[in-house]
Amino acid sequence: MGNRSRHKSRHAPSKTPPVSGLASMMRTNCTECASPVEWLTAEQISERGIDLGPALQFLGQTEAAGVWACTSCDNFGVMGPTVGGFF
Repeated sequence: MGNRSRHKSRHAPSKTPPVSGLASMMRTNCTECASPVEWLTAEQISERGIDLGPALQFLGQTEAAGVWACTSCDNFGVMGPTVGGFF
């Protein structure tokens, strides 16, 4: 996802993720290095200069349900909305 060193986490992992409990349970570790992740607020996303446009377009959404960032390698990801219900 580009130059990861620009997105280096400068904060301790969030104790209370700004996302649903389900989303935070689904992504607890980085997909690249397995380090813990932190869930970002809209302000933190903006501060880090993360462009969510391509991910939101892929998800077919106008906003993310949650954005996580690795605490070690600067990888980040976007969670789309979760859909409830049983089959």
